[in-house]
Amino acid sequence: MYYKLKLNDKVRVPPERMGEDLNTVILDVLQEQFEGSVDKEMG
Repeated sequence: MYYKLKLNDKVRVPPERMGEDLNTVILDVLQEQFEGSVDKEMG
């Protein structure tokens, strides 16, 4: 079973990626950070 959660966090955009499309960069950073991760409290 999956749960849909809404989380608030700050996303750090690397300076070398500032010239790229911001939405794409943020999505890439979030996928690297959170994709496949499991939190003991949230699941």
